[in-house]
Amino acid sequence: MRDYKYLILVFLIATMTGCGTLTKEKNFSPNQVQLNIDLNNLDYLGETEIEVTYRTYFGIIKVMDTVNGEIYDATNSLVTTLGNGTILSGNIKKAAYKAIKKYPDATYFQPVRKIRQVNRLFLGKEVSEKAIIRAYKFK
Repeated sequence: MRDYKYLILVFLIATMTGCGTLTKEKNFSPNQVQLNIDLNNLDYLGETEIEVTYRTYFGIIKVMDTVNGEIYDATNSLVTTLGNGTILSGNIKKAAYKAIKKYPDATYFQPVRKIRQVNRLFLGKEVSEKAIIRAYKFK
């Protein structure tokens, strides 16, 4: 009888751990949508440089120093995304508001160059990221 208790206990544990949830999702939108735009369809408004400097300690602790040359204040920060959020990635997104403030009537932003300078420190690093963004609007 005692062996049956252990056998039942092992069976219950095996059935409990064997349970799971399976979720399937279907997407009916096309995988690729293409919109052909050339420079004849756009008016060039200008370009601007955005900049972020920050420090990282132990690879996980980030301390923002400056955004667009101004001391970063997390309580009064402006954050925006250009496009669908994939144009700029990382901490440089916190500086993208400068391009929208400078060219509010622009409908298309194109990053021309992104520069990342890393200074290695003991148990950390100082990072400076700069990006040059061109602003266009449709004719």
